[in-house]
Amino acid sequence: MEGRRDPVVRVLLALGLAGFVLAGVLYDPAQAESSTGLLPEGLWAPGISSLHHLDGAIVSDGTEMEMLVFTTAASPREVVDHFRAQWEGRAVEWVEAELPDGRALTVLDLHEGLRWILVARNTRGATEVIRSLGRIGGDGGHASPPLSLPEGLGVVSHTRDRVGGRLVDTWVAVEGDGGEAFTSLCEGALALGWEGDCSSQKDEGLAVLEFRRADESLVLGIGDGPMGRRWATIRWEHP
Repeated sequence: MEGRRDPVVRVLLALGLAGFVLAGVLYDPAQAESSTGLLPEGLWAPGISSLHHLDGAIVSDGTEMEMLVFTTAASPREVVDHFRAQWEGRAVEWVEAELPDGRALTVLDLHEGLRWILVARNTRGATEVIRSLGRIGGDGGHASPPLSLPEGLGVVSHTRDRVGGRLVDTWVAVEGDGGEAFTSLCEGALALGWEGDCSSQKDEGLAVLEFRRADESLVLGIGDGPMGRRWATIRWEHP
């Protein structure tokens, strides 16, 4: 991990991880169109083969985000290196993060009041890239997770996606120093009527746990992450 100013880095990482959760569910390749490689904010993308603005409303920590997706033959690391080089030298805070199948770059421009998120993933023999852009700030209001959060687990970011006619709420949470918060997170979901299996939960590495309740779905992604902590994404899809 690279970055500056630890308190800011923590927020940036949370935003990047939240963007990763969204990246796998929004893109419709049938609607993609050709592009010259220049993004609306004036940054150049490496070898774009398709570009598509995502429909619907994405709200992150009370601020609506504009999102687009494109594909490229460049690797996730090459994509992040390409964009990081365009941000270096500017008065911004930035951080990189490793993902299970790719890499993320998050930039916070405190002077312009903007946050910019890039998530690059290996998929279908190419690299799929989601870019999000929005204002810093917002009212900070958000829904509560549909399960009780154990003591020692802190939510650092919330994103709401209204794409596809259903709501998708995603929270990013981090475990405190020396905590054991995630050991009871799965059991807490079962206690509230969610149907699923906690047997695949791990103390190390990445675990993805899926639950159902009526017409709702809940996905818990728990794994090792930045700053030597255990991180979780809580993804709730509901009417």
